[in-house]
Amino acid sequence: MPKEWYLMKKPLFISGLEKDEFEAYARDGFSEILESFVSSDVFIYKTNDFESQNTVRAVIQNVTSDSEYTDFIRQILVPIGSIKAGYYVKYNDKFWLIRGLVDNNKIYEKSIMVHCNYNLKFISEVTNEVVSYPVHMKNATQYNSGETPKEQETIGSSKFLIYIPYNSETIKVDHGKRFLLDRNTDEPTAFEVTQVDTISHNYDDCGVLRLTVVEGQYNSETDNKELMVADYYNQGNSQGNEGWI
Repeated sequence: MPKEWYLMKKPLFISGLEKDEFEAYARDGFSEILESFVSSDVFIYKTNDFESQNTVRAVIQNVTSDSEYTDFIRQILVPIGSIKAGYYVKYNDKFWLIRGLVDNNKIYEKSIMVHCNYNLKFISEVTNEVVSYPVHMKNATQYNSGETPKEQETIGSSKFLIYIPYNSETIKVDHGKRFLLDRNTDEPTAFEVTQVDTISHNYDDCGVLRLTVVEGQYNSETDNKELMVADYYNQGNSQGNEGWI
């Protein structure tokens, strides 16, 4: 039989010791998969430390989703010790956030990652500078009209969930923090944090924060729509760190 037909470098024999043979060469088999066309080069970043990256081979699964509710989700298989919850993965020139618990089966480690569909900018409570984080945002308006009538005016009532890596900077984001969240930078929409979930995606020294934000009012006197940073002029900032852009 030609050598190309073997999946692993060491052929397995029918001898009653197949389990031992599999355990002995399973990692070698996964290494061969990583060397094949089904794997890809990806870049791993710890939270928003984009100055340093680790290049690894990975198998990305669920790339052809059959549902709009899962088209932003991928599964990633990498060598053990490569990723943690809250890490970023750059795959196909897009940023993805490791949102789920990372675990392994003694052969490879696997987790869920979600597509970062927005670049969130805000004033850091640690450095008092503008920082940027790729985040995953999910609409949580629950199919209402998106508006709340008042006696004198109609204001928006849109709501989003924001998934952002946990670190010493993002944990400072609290109730009342305002963001500008919009692709329309001429007339941007402001949102205010109403809930900070630090528990649901907490995995000891790493993890992801889930912020609930509700639509508020844009303030041209304090918000900087050129940088898309809310309350910029309240902080006395003349310039900021543009992060990963």
